[in-house]
Amino acid sequence: MIYTLLILTVVFNAIMDNIMFYDSFAKYGLWFSRDGWKTKYILTEWLNKFLPLWLSKFLAQDVLVIFTDLFHTAKTLMIACFMVCIFGLTWKAFLAWFIWGLLFNIFYYLFK
Repeated sequence: MIYTLLILTVVFNAIMDNIMFYDSFAKYGLWFSRDGWKTKYILTEWLNKFLPLWLSKFLAQDVLVIFTDLFHTAKTLMIACFMVCIFGLTWKAFLAWFIWGLLFNIFYYLFK
């Protein structure tokens, strides 16, 4: 199982690189393209119809961003596979993945 997960991390990393450097999947739509990051703003606008702007931004750009484009989905799955390789398929792996995401957001906004 560990080897399968490690191979998946390679596949997800290759997907991310192909999106960023060659835009290989753009022919399938915005979600698959290098410009897929724009969908988080589209989601923010849609959520803002039902929620306050601050909450819409937080949900679309911090929580749900992992689903807004192929790049972020592949990155999330790659990290999740690494965590399962390290901790096994346990709550500890989920907790490590969750903490990784929180720390990423903290450092991302510090460096921004």
